[in-house]
Order: sequence, then structure tokens, then C-alpha cells
Amino acid sequence: MAYGSYSNMSQSIEKPEYIKDYLNLARDDPIPIACIEKIERLARSIAINVVGDHTYISKSPAQRRITLTFTNGHYSLLPNPDRKHPSFECKRPKKPITYRENEVKDTVEIYNGKEIQSTTASSQQFQKLKFSKNYSFVPAKRQELLEKAYIRINAERDAFLQETKKLGIPIDISLLDWNIKKTALWLFEKLSVGIPANEPLDAFEAQWISKAMMGGIIWAQNN
Repeated sequence: MAYGSYSNMSQSIEKPEYIKDYLNLARDDPIPIACIEKIERLARSIAINVVGDHTYISKSPAQRRITLTFTNGHYSLLPNPDRKHPSFECKRPKKPITYRENEVKDTVEIYNGKEIQSTTASSQQFQKLKFSKNYSFVPAKRQELLEKAYIRINAERDAFLQETKKLGIPIDISLLDWNIKKTALWLFEKLSVGIPANEPLDAFEAQWISKAMMGGIIWAQNN
């Protein structure tokens, strides 16, 4: 696991020994396919499908779904080549810097957790920091002190991480540029990994769908 990152597995099944203990199996015992449903109950937030030598179709309503291949008594994760993994997740947490721009004076006040500094918005130093791989710039709210904003975003990060751990998918926004919009997109992509991408329609299918919709359009126009 990369430094500063967190496991995306539910804590209850994060380690193999947790699963073996739950199933009353010895360390070297294989996991029977009949136990997959029990593992789903243990994980709670993950639905597991199995293909290969044996097939198991999950009945779990969980949104996170994975597919395993069972071959010669061994399980392996079936990758989905049609889905790309989130590309904007950092390998290391970024350090936050709260800031406030003064458009009239063309200056920016920044706070790095230790001291407040003032610089011109167009200065090379500020632009270099703004696009740094090590820092994330988070704007303070209106009338909010930079120090208060710094304390707030760190508290929000810690609370968000703890709450998402309970759901089995811990999310550290410091790995996502301290940006809620990027976090939402990352989460969508992460949970969509198991969903196959739409297949392109051929000309015959497109024509059939177009004609199938025509009746409703004509009816709507006549009414």
C-alpha cells in the first residue's frame, strides 16, 4: 500500500486471518464457495460474484460489487478493462494552505499552519506554490480567518475519514487535493469500476431504437 493511502476494503475483511477466523477455518484451509454469502454478510458493504469452475451470483443489495474468478481452488479478482481507475488520486497526502485573494490590491494572503504570508497574486512564488505537487490551496470562507479555515478543513478531513471508514471505503480528501468535487468524482469512478462501459450501437440497433421511440413522439404531437 502506498505511503499515506488507506485500504479500500471493509475493515472486517481487510486481512485474510479475519475471514478465516470468522469462518472457523485454519490458515491454510481453502475457502469453499459456499462461504461467499457469509463473507458478504461479514463485509456488509460489498456484493461478491464468482465465475469460473463454480458460479455464485450475489443477492446482496450493496452498491460496491466485485467479481472473482474461481479456478483450481483459487480466487482472483476479475479486472474490468473497460473502466479506468481514478487518475487524480495522489500517492501522498498534500499539505493544505488556506488563502484569501484581494482583487483590489492584487494580493493573496496564505496560511500554511504556522504563519500568514502576503504575496502578489501574479508573483512567480505564488504561482509555483499553487501548482505544486505537495500543496493544496483551499480558499477561506467569507469573513473567515485563515487560521480558523485551516483548523476547520483539517477537522473536516479527519471526521470524513472516520465516517467513511465505517462504510468500508475510507476516503482521505488530502489525497484528492482537499477538493470535495474531486472527491465526489473519485468516489463515483471508484464505485463504478465493476460497471461495464456502454457498448457502441451498430446502425441496425440505432435505427430500431429510433423507430421504437417514434410512436410515443407521434402520440405526444397529436395530443
